[in-house]
Amino acid sequence: MRAGLLALLLVPASVAAQEDPCGGVQFTAGRIVTGRIITPENAASAETEACLRHVAELVQARRTVRAVTVATRVPDDVRPAGTALPLAELVAGKLVTAGLGKNMVSAVAPRTEAAETSAVVQLSYTERPPETPIARVVLVDGDVTIGENKAERGGDLRPGDTLSTGDHAVAVMQLADGSSLRVLGGSVVKLESLTMNAKKQRRGVMVMDHGVVEADVPAGERGADFRIQTPVGTVEGDGATFRLTVDDGGARVEVESGKVDLLGKRELTVEDGTASRLDDKGKPLQPRPLLVAPAPAGPLHGPATAPVMMRFSVVEGASGYRVQLSRNASFSDELTVVSSETNEVALPQTVTSGRWFWRVSAVDKDGYEGSPSRIHAFSVPGT
Repeated sequence: MRAGLLALLLVPASVAAQEDPCGGVQFTAGRIVTGRIITPENAASAETEACLRHVAELVQARRTVRAVTVATRVPDDVRPAGTALPLAELVAGKLVTAGLGKNMVSAVAPRTEAAETSAVVQLSYTERPPETPIARVVLVDGDVTIGENKAERGGDLRPGDTLSTGDHAVAVMQLADGSSLRVLGGSVVKLESLTMNAKKQRRGVMVMDHGVVEADVPAGERGADFRIQTPVGTVEGDGATFRLTVDDGGARVEVESGKVDLLGKRELTVEDGTASRLDDKGKPLQPRPLLVAPAPAGPLHGPATAPVMMRFSVVEGASGYRVQLSRNASFSDELTVVSSETNEVALPQTVTSGRWFWRVSAVDKDGYEGSPSRIHAFSVPGT
């Protein structure tokens, strides 16, 4: 635990920076320095209130902060007037109104230091040590963020972090227990916790509001679990490889290997090679077999001749097909996804020259996606 000082320094309001109401904010060596100080004359102003709202947002972004103390320091000759503590309480109240917890903020009126000749309002904070990372981003392709910051390969994720992917983006997280989570475009996943007890039993919890993830969770010791909470229920898998899709219709899971438990209105186990879902009321539906993988017919290797058409076998029970193209065989670089109602797909115009890998899966009438085909590669000649 360490303490830092948040100092609000005075400059005329007319020179406040346009970027924020504090006239610029810097976090430096445990201090926040802003372009505005609080005095008895301006404490109740709209400008000061806006600045305090901004400071509160910045403090909230530092999840390790446990407490904030507002201190009004006044010279001894002014102290008998009794204005110091009310001013500190006023500022503390504005921070609470701005979103900081009431039990998190306190107000005091200590004596001034020797160099201080006028009233000064300071904010000090106490924080706990940074939490140990529980995951690492091992791949980023496209628009991927952690909180409000751009995600980068090799970046750490800690408890409470939220990873979001934009349309057509892909991110892969490697968790501390060896689990891998591939997050596809348009997804939001929050890491709540990942712990190991004395018996090496894993307890992993994530929250997923919407999107698609492909999880590969190694088997833990007996009693271990790995949970993804959704708006309609919980998906629990240990020693399983599965795909989870969360949308307005509920939570759909397709299990490639192992087994997954759906915990909604009642509990249901989904075995490998089958799929099920929790509907929008949390009711689990009867599992069904996954559709078999289509057999790619071409192009299978080498240069492709224009116009390029990706062809594959018809799968009984399929209402459509999903073709994935990527620059690599892990389908994590320039991923392009094309849906088709027939067993052939024209090469999208966004696919440029060079080597491309592709695979295809069948989708049934209810949106369940079957196992993917074997991966093939071809090259697109340059123009």
